[in-house]
Amino acid sequence: MKTLKLWIAFFFLIGCDSAETFSGSEEVTFSPVPSGKHAIAEVENTYGSMVRSDTLFPGTTRYTWDGKDESGIEVSNGLYILTISLDGKELASTAAIIKR
Repeated sequence: MKTLKLWIAFFFLIGCDSAETFSGSEEVTFSPVPSGKHAIAEVENTYGSMVRSDTLFPGTTRYTWDGKDESGIEVSNGLYILTISLDGKELASTAAIIKR
């Protein structure tokens, strides 16, 4: 089921332009997280492996991913899917990491 979620996020992107070359950070903006709620920001690679997960607190309107995993290590080249989840709704974006 995880793979299906990734492909749906990849083909039916909501709230983003398109996959672009990564330029140091990828930012996703959204409506403020409601009072008393917490949203989850997840970054996954195309194999479905979790790269990073962060909690977003009430009032947050943007998530900026710095291209690093949970350990603070820069990720390798590839396509990454950023998903913001709150109350069963998801907002997805992509980031393409291409190092020269």
